[in-house]
Amino acid sequence: MTHYIKLSFLLLLFTNLLSAYSVNFPTLDRNELKFKPLNNYTFNDFKLSRKIRYLELISFRTKDYTGRDFKLQEPFKYDTLLSVGALKSKELAHKAREILGNLIVKENYFWKWQEYPTLKYRYILLNYYEKRDARMKAIENKREILDILKRIDTEAELLLWVKAINRANSKPYSYKYSNRVYRVRFFEVSENGCHIKEYFEYFNKKGALLKTKLIKDENIKGCSN
Repeated sequence: MTHYIKLSFLLLLFTNLLSAYSVNFPTLDRNELKFKPLNNYTFNDFKLSRKIRYLELISFRTKDYTGRDFKLQEPFKYDTLLSVGALKSKELAHKAREILGNLIVKENYFWKWQEYPTLKYRYILLNYYEKRDARMKAIENKREILDILKRIDTEAELLLWVKAINRANSKPYSYKYSNRVYRVRFFEVSENGCHIKEYFEYFNKKGALLKTKLIKDENIKGCSN
């Protein structure tokens, strides 16, 4: 049973409210491309800097946060958002994910959000295997993602990066590459679904955010705050 309560709700809001926000989805500029769902990309869509044979992105929930420690739910369950490459043993990998999850559930971890109105938190974990290792490893900060990617050279790498550094309710929609700069179009929906923003963020190939440009910032007509 999936636990994507908040994320699924926001994605549904995004689809419905974008239709209300405009008669049509935004008209893409020349050479602007719409992102595919993350799980549609393959290993060949990434140009990784290390000799990595497997890469995955998983999502899991914690128990209610009491203000002291984050703890995994028992039994440990997760959803796979991305899985590319060769994995030798799913059974061993499941235990490895639980171990890495326990190590990563800290207050200062970068890729998490609270699932309001509950006290549970959603964590996103990026795991990988290197060819020379039999041990699964986990990314602990944003810099380590860039260490693996080295440079952002592909659409899949760009989507992975912008998802990692943005808020849960901010959805990357499309991108355009020009003059060594990626321009990414985002939509951001408020939690109550009554407010929507459309904006561009510009990144270089090292993943640095160069600037942000607001396109539209509107309240949805007939929506009660």
